[in-house]
Amino acid sequence: MINRLILWLSLLGMILTLHLWIQKARGFDQGCLGLATHSESVVEGGCNEVSRLPGSHLLGVSNAAWGYAFYFGLALLSFTKIIVSPSRARQLHRLGEIAVTAAFLYSIYLVYQMGFVAHAWCLLCIGSAVLVTLLLGLHLWLRRRGGFTPVSYTHLTLPTKRIV
Repeated sequence: MINRLILWLSLLGMILTLHLWIQKARGFDQGCLGLATHSESVVEGGCNEVSRLPGSHLLGVSNAAWGYAFYFGLALLSFTKIIVSPSRARQLHRLGEIAVTAAFLYSIYLVYQMGFVAHAWCLLCIGSAVLVTLLLGLHLWLRRRGGFTPVSYTHLTLPTKRIV
């Protein structure tokens, strides 16, 4: 159940970061969320101001692209854990824990950059930070409950046909 929730949150994160990427490419001409009409959009402040920060790129790549790659990778890990052996699933889960922890620490840095450097808030960026926090919480909850338990197929049996 928790693995499914991690998968769904990862898919939601992919949508959110893709939307952020598109809005950033458009220069936030319809506001941060893309809901304002062209005449009432505010180009200065908010997401536009945050996107001009030096911290809005890592190694020359937009944080929106990194975020999309992170969420895609986590979704792929969550899906792959279902179809691989239990030992491989545990390894993949540990890799996911490491990735989520790193993303959480980077999110803290980005929220700091927004609040204390730019003095502006990007709602899409905050949404992503909240998603990463939820993902970390789910991973910690799993660890507290005894760790990740792979799907077991031993209880499933295929129907057999009796030949008379």
